[in-house]
Amino acid sequence: MEPVAESLPEAFAQMQGRLLTQDKVEPAIAFLAEAVKEATPGTIGAGITLIDLDGTAISTGTTDAIAGELDSAQYSCGEGPCLTAWATTSKVVRIDDLLTETRWPVWRDSVAGLPVRSSLSVPLVYGDRTIGAIKVYSFAPNAFSSATEKVLLKISLPAATLLANVQGPDAGYQINTSLKGALRARTETALATGMLMERMKLTEEQAMQYLLRTARTEDVPFASVVADVLSGEALHGAGEE
Repeated sequence: MEPVAESLPEAFAQMQGRLLTQDKVEPAIAFLAEAVKEATPGTIGAGITLIDLDGTAISTGTTDAIAGELDSAQYSCGEGPCLTAWATTSKVVRIDDLLTETRWPVWRDSVAGLPVRSSLSVPLVYGDRTIGAIKVYSFAPNAFSSATEKVLLKISLPAATLLANVQGPDAGYQINTSLKGALRARTETALATGMLMERMKLTEEQAMQYLLRTARTEDVPFASVVADVLSGEALHGAGEE
């Protein structure tokens, strides 16, 4: 089902007004998630997540329980479309049918019992930084198209700017503080990903999943895993497997 583009300007104008009056992150994210759901017909649930530099979700907002479960599973598994959209700046990640999806097998299997067949995740890009992602879900396969992607991208660009400047004590810490050094961290992550791709013959997505999964299974910061790869320590261990 195609998105109703005519309703987007009015929906976003209302969203912008609400976001500008918020001094705390959580209410702003919750309102944005509802606006995204309303602007995307056929969506059973939507979610917004702000993610810090080591891949940890610091603030989330979902429109319903199913979307919440799908999101939570990604952070516990250390993989999924939302994390991939965040990790690969400006890349829209679409699942046409979860039953035949081969990416993110751990996450896919963990949500197999939920009545969801397709999803779309769009990064929230603020300047040179990706601060999180917008995602929508549907009961039906092939529910989202390039037109849907365009609608979410139209929402994501100004929304990222607004969210990046909304701060509050209930956010865990201020977003602006969490984003300090983001450009350097992203450059180091890109270098580590490239090294893994060359040494282990992985795709870009597989290399990022390797980094995220290693951080989760070894219970260490994502930045530490990246540093180990850049130093050659992690690559040496990988080569011996």
